[in-house]
Amino acid sequence: SVALLQACAAAARTLSAAGGGGVGGGAAALSEPLSALWDALLPSLSHGGAAVRCAALDLLSELERLGVAAADGAAAAAAEKGSTARMLELCLALEASPQAPTSRQLVLDAEALTRLATSGGAMPPHATRALAYYSLGVLRIRFARAWAHAPPLLQAIARSQPTTLWPLVVDAVASARRSLGIGGGGEQGGGGAVGGGADGGARKRRVGEAAEYDPLKAWNYSIKKSRGVLKRERPQ
Repeated sequence: SVALLQACAAAARTLSAAGGGGVGGGAAALSEPLSALWDALLPSLSHGGAAVRCAALDLLSELERLGVAAADGAAAAAAEKGSTARMLELCLALEASPQAPTSRQLVLDAEALTRLATSGGAMPPHATRALAYYSLGVLRIRFARAWAHAPPLLQAIARSQPTTLWPLVVDAVASARRSLGIGGGGEQGGGGAVGGGADGGARKRRVGEAAEYDPLKAWNYSIKKSRGVLKRERPQ
């Protein structure tokens, strides 16, 4: 939940302020569990709720300060850590874009995020994984102007990290198909489902049977319906 993510971020912030962050010192013991927590949070970056995405980004920022980059190698460059922090900052800026709908800052932030994705090796692997998940999260922002920046970001990640991105895209498409009731005959069955009665069940079955779908008939049906022909048939 959002409250749990926020509580974890507050705890990580307290630990970081107490001197638990950094690659040296205590970070060596923290790196492995922090890395596991980092990966467990990534699906939240594609969540449909803005509050969940923002809370997850905030917690990831705190984990980055605690030295999660050490999990990708103790010799991780400071520049890589800086690029990860910048990436998370830009993601949070995109989430805030609906609050300033006329600002050009959205374009600047989205372009900067795409440049980071295009740079490939400029970010460590854990940051690239996070950006791959968030590239799908951009499409869940309830602000139409933000959606236009998702394709360039997805394309940039697809070129630099295809093996990271494509499984996420496939899962997202499959989830969307299920939510729309497309495919999977087993999910289309059921007598008393939405639509009610035999006619409703027949309509549901037709949705899942792509082989029987005739786009020309569907088009003609929509035209007739708009003209009211279906409501008053002419006498033969």
